[in-house]
Amino acid sequence: MTVTVWIGLTSQKAKSTIDSDGRIVRNYSHDYLYQTDALSRPTAADIAAHLGIVPGSPYGDDANAIAGAIEISSRMTRIPHLAYDLHVDWSTATTLPLAVDTDPTTMRTLWTIEPTIQSTYIFEDRAKNLILNTAGQPFDGGVPADVRYGTVTATRNINASGYDKTAVLANSGKWNSASYLGAAIETLQVDIKSTETYEGGYHFWKEVYTFTYRPKGIQPRPANVGFYQRTGIGSNDLLHITERDFDGTSPTDNKVQEPEPLDDHGILVPISARPGSCKFIVVDFYDSMDFATFAL
Repeated sequence: MTVTVWIGLTSQKAKSTIDSDGRIVRNYSHDYLYQTDALSRPTAADIAAHLGIVPGSPYGDDANAIAGAIEISSRMTRIPHLAYDLHVDWSTATTLPLAVDTDPTTMRTLWTIEPTIQSTYIFEDRAKNLILNTAGQPFDGGVPADVRYGTVTATRNINASGYDKTAVLANSGKWNSASYLGAAIETLQVDIKSTETYEGGYHFWKEVYTFTYRPKGIQPRPANVGFYQRTGIGSNDLLHITERDFDGTSPTDNKVQEPEPLDDHGILVPISARPGSCKFIVVDFYDSMDFATFAL
C-alpha cells in the first residue's frame, strides 16, 4: 500500500527583538498540519524527515536564522486518518551544531578572548630593559604593577570512550613550540581543565583550554644580578662587589647591600652601561609542544 502524506502551512510569524547587549535578534515560527493515511503511527524521526526541517536548518528567507525547537503534537485521530500539529522556531540567536545530532560531542568548539589582570612586581620595561632608579640600581623586589595578559579559552566535549586523562595533566603548563593563535613561539602557555559529564545516555568529558599570552616569553626571566662577581672572564673566583667597584674612585670598600647587575660573563655592569648591558637569565623550566595537536 502506498502511504500518502499531506503537510500544510497553517500559520507563520516573524518577530525582531533587541537583546540585552543591544543586538537585534530575528525570530520566526511556523505551524504545520501533518496528515497521513499510514496504517501505523509514524515516529518523530519519520515526521521530521517528511517535513524536511531539522535543528540547524536555515530559514528560507533568512539564512542567518537557524531552526532550533521543533515540536510535534498528535491530534486525537485514528488510523488511517492520522494528524499531527508541527511547530518550528527559527532564530538568529540559535547556536548551530557541527552536525544534526543530540550527541553533545558534536558541538563546535567555543572560544572566549579576554584580558587577565594580575598584580605583580615587574623588573623590566616594554623594551625588555632592566628597570633602574636614577642612581642606576635595580629596585629592591621590583616595581608593583597591574600586568594584563591576553587570555583565550576554548571549550569542547570529548567522548569518554578511550579518553586519555593523563594527557590533561601532562600538557598543562606547556608553551607553544610553533606559532599558535597568531602568537610567536614561546609566548603562549596552556592550562587544561577537564570535567567528566553525563547527559542522558551520553558520557563525555568537557574540556576547557586556557591559553595565556605573555609577549615577553613564558619561561622565567630573573634579572642577572648578584652580590658577587667573577674576578675575570672565565674565572671561577668570586669577589663580593664593593662600592669602589663601580668606578674605582669610591673612598670605601663597603660591600654592596643590594644585588647589582652582571653582564654575560658574570662581571659587574658599570653604571655608564646600564640598563643596555644589563641581562636577564632565561630559565628552562616549562616544557613545550605544538598546540596544533589539540585540533581545536
